[in-house]
Amino acid sequence: MNCDRPRKRRKISMENAAYEFHQIQDEVKKIAQEIPEKVLVGNSYHAADVHQWTTEISSQCLKELKGVANGSAGFKYIANCTILQKRNAGFHTNSSCFWDAERDGEYRSVESNGLRR
Repeated sequence: MNCDRPRKRRKISMENAAYEFHQIQDEVKKIAQEIPEKVLVGNSYHAADVHQWTTEISSQCLKELKGVANGSAGFKYIANCTILQKRNAGFHTNSSCFWDAERDGEYRSVESNGLRR
């Protein structure tokens, strides 16, 4: 075995991509809605608990997302969870990404006092 030789990377093209996002969107939506509800049900806001909740929600979402389409969806996932106390204060966040608009996608859920918007 020659360790000096560079490894060949397998190039994934659109022709052999497993799924497009619209094919798994309903399953992603279900995961993104159910896990936060399970983690947060019956809890009141306490700043000391937020780190545990956000970690648990993000970790469980990623774990479930890896199993979408029996693990063969062919996507990389990002789970972002933000919990804050609503106190007439502003909150700003920003993120950016680059993707193929025909194959990739997103699901976003916003809740305020238990009401999904």
